Amino acid sequence: MLFALVFFGVYLPVVELEEQHLRTLFPSYAAYAKRVPKFIPRTDLPPSDLKWKRSLYLRNEEYQAAIGFAVGAAVLLVKCIWWK
Repeated sequence: MLFALVFFGVYLPVVELEEQHLRTLFPSYAAYAKRVPKFIPRTDLPPSDLKWKRSLYLRNEEYQAAIGFAVGAAVLLVKCIWWK
């Protein structure tokens, strides 16, 4: 109940204000907002011919996110084991 109150009372108005700001910054934002759902992702997307590439993964340094996740998961695991 508290989540719904915060979501509808705070988050939705903030999203609306941000969208208004984006419309002033980017004239093409209105067309983008019509194509892309606000909260729930679309599931009817056409298949993509884009493939995962190791070179792009390394160039964009996306491995840092994987390392951060692994460290965070390890910290939580250690806390679960030692601080019962």
